[in-house]
Amino acid sequence: MGNPLVTLTPSLPKSPLSLEVNGERVECLIAPQKTLLEVLREDLQLTGTKHGCELGECGTCTVLVDGVPILSCLELGVACENRSVTTVEGLAAGAELHPLQQAFAELGAAQCGYCTPGILLTAKALLEENPAPARPEIVSALGGNLCRCTGYVKIYEAVELAAARMRGEAAGTGARESLWPLIGRTARTRDFQVVGTPRPRIDGVAKVTGQTRFADDLILPRMLWCKLLRSPHPHARIVRIDTSRAAALPGVHAVVTGADFPIPFGVLPVSQDEHALCPDVVRFIGDPVAAVAARDEDIAAEACRLIDVTYEPLTTIGSVDDAVTTPAPSSTIMRTAATCTSRSTSSLATWKAASRRPT
Repeated sequence: MGNPLVTLTPSLPKSPLSLEVNGERVECLIAPQKTLLEVLREDLQLTGTKHGCELGECGTCTVLVDGVPILSCLELGVACENRSVTTVEGLAAGAELHPLQQAFAELGAAQCGYCTPGILLTAKALLEENPAPARPEIVSALGGNLCRCTGYVKIYEAVELAAARMRGEAAGTGARESLWPLIGRTARTRDFQVVGTPRPRIDGVAKVTGQTRFADDLILPRMLWCKLLRSPHPHARIVRIDTSRAAALPGVHAVVTGADFPIPFGVLPVSQDEHALCPDVVRFIGDPVAAVAARDEDIAAEACRLIDVTYEPLTTIGSVDDAVTTPAPSSTIMRTAATCTSRSTSSLATWKAASRRPT
């Protein structure tokens, strides 16, 4: 039996959008369902604003709209008609960094740099409203911006240093003022006072200005778009996957499932049984079960919608009480766990034996 005829769901007509971005009047045609984040990154190529959780939880996509921090992943582009938007690309005045950018670069407050643009814009709004915030006020203002690198202390100190400079003071007034680098100086290597002091990063300026390119920022000629179909169940067995309708959709180049990646992989010894796509059982909501590569993002998303997956829900352990009353895992799962553990233990034993060998 051949594949049924599949056509792409008709898209909504594009809407004109006129707004001010970083002081420049911009006019474009956008799909009405696009968020402001997508408009900035895809239509205007301002990739300094980063795509994070897409749920309004991480703060990575923060921009200023009429001077107020908003989460661009939750704001529709069409809702910003005739409004003023500021992104990280608009903070610097030509070659002169904003005091916040300068302080973040000097103190190493931008490490991986992915969350930095959103933090900078939130901090800018804070300092415009309160030129001399106390540490608790800074912590509160940045509470919606998550960072997994810095531990936040350098970020808070950088905001304090920038605020002090914007008030015309030569240095900050925070508890760790002695650790702040002097204006125009690098770390004090001559005095051997490097450990425990802030260190400027070579790529610090690129990260505080939005110039650093991450994988999601790259655009290549004839680039395909990938979308993942994820499990709606926390624990279920995959009974059947039918990808025929998705594969027949014009513009789709490939549809793959766990059956196409039978060999497990893992970076760590304890993850050697993992798969790129689930071959049999999903173990959390969002576990990927299929992937689509297509000509554009809309086609890839539509293809995912056309994949038919039949699940058999399995028992979910959601509390300590459930764990106590649930029977032990099957021998297959236990053998896998034992294999991973033995590999890890074997590697550790080998390392210990090697470390005891005489040189």
